[in-house]
Amino acid sequence: MSLFDDIDLGADDYSGEKKGGLSQFTSKPVQKKYQPFGGQMPQAPQPQYEPIDYGYEVQPAQRQSNVFDELDAYDGIKKAHGQFKQYASENERSAKHYEGLYDDFVKNEFQPFFNSVGGFGDFDNDDEMLSFIDQMKADEVKASQEEDGFFGGASDRKLAAQENLHLSKY
Repeated sequence: MSLFDDIDLGADDYSGEKKGGLSQFTSKPVQKKYQPFGGQMPQAPQPQYEPIDYGYEVQPAQRQSNVFDELDAYDGIKKAHGQFKQYASENERSAKHYEGLYDDFVKNEFQPFFNSVGGFGDFDNDDEMLSFIDQMKADEVKASQEEDGFFGGASDRKLAAQENLHLSKY
């Protein structure tokens, strides 16, 4: 018997026996009730008071409104109105910016391209131009679906319309 026999330095932890493995460290801890350092402190029971019956109904006191309450509401509305005006001016500035970009695109890029592929006419507004483009596409679809000729060959118009529709997919 040695002086150090009763001291455990963890030598038995590495024996062949499995005691819990890694799961003992990765399992969730059990939730315990919070206890301060000194343990739970005893709390004195709070007395429960019975409401007093005066024989008539007691109404809560009505606070008189004063001028400052109305001024606070007025200031709040005035501040909100100022914010709305600021948002409206920012939105208007943004809309004008994007309208300018759109007009620049239509004038410098779209109309020259449209005229180069056979666009016709000068349009008063964008709706007329878009309806004309839609009508052109509908005509191309109709021409591409017409029946073949008597001798079994497709007409030049049908082949051109099919080619145009095929190119418009990309």
